[in-house]
Amino acid sequence: MQSYCERLIDRFGVLWGRQKVVAQFGSTKDEIDDTKAAWENQLRSVSPETIQRVLKHLQSDPPAWPPSLAEWISLCRQFNAVEHRPALPPPPREVTDEGKQLIADAMTAMMQTGDPMAWARYPGSVQAVALLARGAREDRRLRDILDHHLRTDGRDCRREDARKAIGNLQASMRSTVAAQED
Repeated sequence: MQSYCERLIDRFGVLWGRQKVVAQFGSTKDEIDDTKAAWENQLRSVSPETIQRVLKHLQSDPPAWPPSLAEWISLCRQFNAVEHRPALPPPPREVTDEGKQLIADAMTAMMQTGDPMAWARYPGSVQAVALLARGAREDRRLRDILDHHLRTDGRDCRREDARKAIGNLQASMRSTVAAQED
């Protein structure tokens, strides 16, 4: 059975011809064995996907000579870069029944009030409070709404767990402010 290196050198022979491969990799048994040992060592450290990408590149745009080991290493580094890796599909996102209900409630509130910020003004879940707190870091409107909830201890929250989340948020924000003042 051929080693991976021998199969690669055979592929080079098909692409560039035997004369160029022999000239590049050696003609005596000792030269070939030394070259194979060096290439085998390098090939073990490169993923098969990267090797396939380099070979496709060499087939579509072949240089005049087969690559030396240094050129091969450079090509492997180039084709192992993030932009050459295929993108993975996003993970499947399943919405739970509770999540569907929260979405439906938020949509109903928006439709009834005509206010796209109704989910933030009248949070109905811990997740809505968490999103409000995260969004308040960058959006002034959300920061104002969050400040109102903190001042009123969450009286406009539609559910008790959202009010508790505002209370917990209030306690953590107080400790953050105290730490910043020190």
